[in-house]
Amino acid sequence: MTAVKDKSNQADGDLKCPKCEAHVNTLVKIESGMRLRLQDSGYTEVIPDQVCPRCYTLLGKFISQGAKIKAEEEAKEKTKMTLWKKRTQLVRDGREQFASNAFSQAAVNYEKYLKVLEIIYEIKPGGLSPHLFQDAQKSKEVNVICSVFWDLYRIYDLSPRYKDRQIAVAKKLAEFVKASSNKEEFFRLADQYAKQARNQDILREFFKDAGHTVKMCFVANATYGGYDHPQVHTLLSFRDNVLSKSTLGRKLTRQYYIHSPPLANWLLRNPSFRPMFRTILDGLVFVLRRFFSVKP
Repeated sequence: MTAVKDKSNQADGDLKCPKCEAHVNTLVKIESGMRLRLQDSGYTEVIPDQVCPRCYTLLGKFISQGAKIKAEEEAKEKTKMTLWKKRTQLVRDGREQFASNAFSQAAVNYEKYLKVLEIIYEIKPGGLSPHLFQDAQKSKEVNVICSVFWDLYRIYDLSPRYKDRQIAVAKKLAEFVKASSNKEEFFRLADQYAKQARNQDILREFFKDAGHTVKMCFVANATYGGYDHPQVHTLLSFRDNVLSKSTLGRKLTRQYYIHSPPLANWLLRNPSFRPMFRTILDGLVFVLRRFFSVKP
């Protein structure tokens, strides 16, 4: 620090600080090193060649504060990098635990993974959104998030205690599935799971939010009063595992979906005919189970 004093018999306080414009006896020169540190600390005002002692002290404090903030930001970024690398292990552990039916532990790891993403992107709990992963390098993360939400959805479906959590997860899952490159695969998995889902109302809402139209067995639905019935599941299993494997089977399925809705609507308007159709379909299901080994 170099002090510059008046050398011309000027009265006390005749020097003027170019920064604060106060009249002082002494001005202190700002060396090039300090000038660089100020710029590195984010100081944006014009830096004079010299200032009064008070301003010099304040500039020094600015440098110290800037260095502290910079150190905190660097530590924060380092933590984010560590968490970003850790996230893959959380997902891996969660999948292994889910596969071995250790659902509670799997849910903990999946929730930790989602929390890590919230910390990295500095968002509030439950605030994850597909637009955060629009970058090409991070777009694959959307598929990972979908798989995590899908496993959590099935875990929470196991107990009525977690119904509120399942509803929240279903909404997030629908949001991310729509942005996923594996959307059709997730819908296929959801269609298969629908046969055993406990909370059918939540599943239907998920399909609606995700924009997925379920190809139901319309006549069977109308006959048995809904999708969640063993006989309906058997008929759907025959469609998915037998008819879908051949060209003729797929053609028959298409024709069914074209012509069956009017009959299903008629059955809904005339419930007295349901027992007759139930007898017919029960016989068909018996044949499918016995001769085609179709299971619900």
